[in-house]
Amino acid sequence: MSGVSLLSSDEIVVAYLLIVGACLLLVLFAKRQERLPEPMLDVSVFGLPRFAAGAAAVMLVQMVQFAFNVVLPMVYESSFKASALVAALALLPSVAVCAIFTPLAGRMFDRRGGRFLVATRPKAAQS
Repeated sequence: MSGVSLLSSDEIVVAYLLIVGACLLLVLFAKRQERLPEPMLDVSVFGLPRFAAGAAAVMLVQMVQFAFNVVLPMVYESSFKASALVAALALLPSVAVCAIFTPLAGRMFDRRGGRFLVATRPKAAQS
């Protein structure tokens, strides 16, 4: 069982200890990386506000993708008593749209840059 899944159980003290321990290990890792002559990960870039905000945005997007890819099919199967095939077919349209538009957005980003995509995204969503 992971620390986060224990948060809703009776063993909340164990959950908090696991989370605090993980945070402590993360801090120790960062401190060690700063001292190495050739670090595995340059953690100094997290001191830049724009980079830290971008990294936080990427983490948020990954959490949403995890929810769609893992949790949502489990909800379909358990709450709606759907089979695995029905759950997969229910998610197929969104997967197909992502499969089509991800390479197109990548090409647009390469040709016009990120500002163009950010500026046109709200207009496309309103259509």
